[in-house]
Amino acid sequence: MKRLARLLAACVLMVLAGRALAADAKDDLAKLNGTWNSVSYEGTGLVKDKQTAKFVFKGDQLVVTFGPVMFDYEILLNVDASPKQMDLTPIIGGVDKDLTRINKCIYSVEGDSLTLCIGGDTRPTKFELRPTINDALIKFKRERATKSR
Repeated sequence: MKRLARLLAACVLMVLAGRALAADAKDDLAKLNGTWNSVSYEGTGLVKDKQTAKFVFKGDQLVVTFGPVMFDYEILLNVDASPKQMDLTPIIGGVDKDLTRINKCIYSVEGDSLTLCIGGDTRPTKFELRPTINDALIKFKRERATKSR
């Protein structure tokens, strides 16, 4: 009987921990929600700040704009990792997920500042470029909505 009670207590704790993790991920999704414009863009083998990016987060969806080109992604966060992790799964044609091309990232969001290190197939462990991997290190500022009168 004591064993069953311990097992039940462990299950309850796991369910509560899972809900807390989901709540933490939702909190970070809420922090990311909105439009972010790059203020610094570095890429392995690229001239610093020659590229610009605009990221628009809405729930678990992301629209990325590089110049005239737009990409749609689904976002999955791991807020327990250190640094926090983000997976960007391409959405093709607005409906199909391309699970073979997930971009593995790390991120940090503090107020109106977002730092994202994108590593493609190989997740970065630090906010720095790796010389033999095609990484991108992008710093963003949140775009503030203008108030209309």
